[in-house]
Amino acid sequence: TYTAADQSGNTSTCSFTVTVSAAGVLTLLIDTVIVGCQGSDGVVAVNLFVDNWDDILGLQFNVSWDETVLGFDTVGNDYPGLGLTSSEFNFTTAPNGQISFFANDNNNNWPQLPDSSILFTMYFNLLNPTGTSSISYSGFIEAVNGSLNPVPVLTVGGFFSSSADNSPPTVTCPANILETT
Repeated sequence: TYTAADQSGNTSTCSFTVTVSAAGVLTLLIDTVIVGCQGSDGVVAVNLFVDNWDDILGLQFNVSWDETVLGFDTVGNDYPGLGLTSSEFNFTTAPNGQISFFANDNNNNWPQLPDSSILFTMYFNLLNPTGTSSISYSGFIEAVNGSLNPVPVLTVGGFFSSSADNSPPTVTCPANILETT
């Protein structure tokens, strides 16, 4: 997030994402989600993407966030063919702002995922409509390929912000009018 301020203390912000793609390195990315002033009806969906998914047989990581801003609800929208189930996730620490993911493909038939594919989506309940939260990979992060060799992993975290409209309205008055009769 970039913030500009003038001498009067007025500020304006914008957000942008910088994605670093290292050739041949499995890259795990988390969405940046900005909710506009119209709100999100209380539900926030955050996608976890992958790049350079090549012959991946197993993957594990944690995802962390500010639990005072976002309350974990569920996961879904996993990439077709991965066959993910709730057994690949540990939700016991979700009230503390973290879940764990550990999955492997015992049959060695996970599909190759094109770059920018959604691995799965995390769904949250919005607890603090004016809050912000980093959403990041944490803990032990490991991937292995079909030969059971470690695969280098690059992670790119995301961010949540509610851009609630807290600024006063701007009123533009016409110039003074002098009327003589």
